[in-house]
Amino acid sequence: MGDGISGGISSLDFDFFPPAFFVFPPSSKTESIDLLGFILAPQGGSYKKPGHRLDSAYEQELEKKLRSVTEFNSEINDFSEKLVDKYNEREKKFENKASQLIASTTKVRFQLISERKSHSESQRELEAKYSAEIQSLKSKIKTLKREGTLIRKASSADKVQILSLETKVHELEGLNWSK
Repeated sequence: MGDGISGGISSLDFDFFPPAFFVFPPSSKTESIDLLGFILAPQGGSYKKPGHRLDSAYEQELEKKLRSVTEFNSEINDFSEKLVDKYNEREKKFENKASQLIASTTKVRFQLISERKSHSESQRELEAKYSAEIQSLKSKIKTLKREGTLIRKASSADKVQILSLETKVHELEGLNWSK
C-alpha cells in the first residue's frame, strides 16, 4: 500500500459513503465510477460517463479517494481470504491430529483392557494351580506328622521292648553262668 491509500483513508469522510461500500468493493473500475455516480447523485454533483473528463477538482479528488478505498478494501478482502484459508488449513490439521490421538487412545485403551483380562485370567489360573498344590502339600505335611508320631511311638515301644529283652538276656546269661 502506498501513501495515497493511507492518506486517502485518513482524509475521507466515512459518513459520506454508504456502509455497504466498504464491505463489498467493486470488482472493476467501471463499477467504481458507477459508485461514484451513485454517491454524487444525491449531493447534486455532476458525473460524466467513462471516457469523459471530470470537470471539478472535487470530483477528481473524490474519484482518487474512491480508488484508494476500493484498493484498500480489495487488499483487506484478499488478506481476509488468506487468513480464512490459513485458519481452515490449521483447523483441518488440528482435526486430523485430534482424530489420530483419539484413534491412538482408543487402541491403547483396548490393548490395556485386553492385557488386564489376560493378566486376571493368568492370575486366576496360577492361584487355582498353586492353591491345589498348597492344599496337597498341607495334606502331605499332616500325613508325615502323623507318620512321624507313629514312628516315634513305635520307636519308643521298640526301645522299651529292646531294653526289656536286653534285661531278660542279662538275666538269662546270669543264670547260665551261675550254674
